[in-house]
Amino acid sequence: MQGAKTSSTSMTNSLKLSQFGSDPILDPSLYRGHLKRILGYLVGSLDHGIHLTKCSSFAVQAFCEADWASDPDDRRSTSGYCVLLDSNLVAWKSKKQQTISRSSTEVEFHNLAALVTDITWL
Repeated sequence: MQGAKTSSTSMTNSLKLSQFGSDPILDPSLYRGHLKRILGYLVGSLDHGIHLTKCSSFAVQAFCEADWASDPDDRRSTSGYCVLLDSNLVAWKSKKQQTISRSSTEVEFHNLAALVTDITWL
């Protein structure tokens, strides 16, 4: 894969993977095509990293987001958050929730509670 075409993402945003409802793919070249995209992403992101700077203040910022019922098989939500100290990323998490939420508000509250727990610990 020397000189491979780079990609800004490892997968397409619209792709929803499911365990059910599809026939096995008999042509292995389709799998290789997906693998090429992942390798292209890795080639294009070799210089990515977490940049740390000296803190001028100890201001804590946090951001959280949840995708309600995003898994097509079990309807569980995916949630994530990040915590910044000044402009430095110090904590992050992305996780499929263990329970099924009844609304997008409920999943956001679960995510926010996990975020507040981590901020309190920090």
